[in-house]
Amino acid sequence: MKKDLGEYLKSLRVKSGMTQVEVSEAIGYTQVVLSQYESGSRSPSREAMEKLSELYKVSFSGMVVMSEGKQWRKRVLRELEGMTEGKLKQVYNFIADHIGVYGD
Repeated sequence: MKKDLGEYLKSLRVKSGMTQVEVSEAIGYTQVVLSQYESGSRSPSREAMEKLSELYKVSFSGMVVMSEGKQWRKRVLRELEGMTEGKLKQVYNFIADHIGVYGD
């Protein structure tokens, strides 16, 4: 799993003011499993990501993007290189509206 997603999950939990125990109870997983997700040593299942996105009130697609990590972002950047400025603005607005922005 990419460390980016683990850091993102931890930041969402901290922002929500919840402990790992509280989150794990809310989504039906153990605290150990949640800790592994946040440390990047274990990848969450689709079901876990859906539960976490619902709990944190963030888009599931945003979590999927984070799970893909830097390789996905590099591939997207290569595809964006040839776009016009107008098209780039459309893409940026779509991303901002639908999945938010999470920087490095």
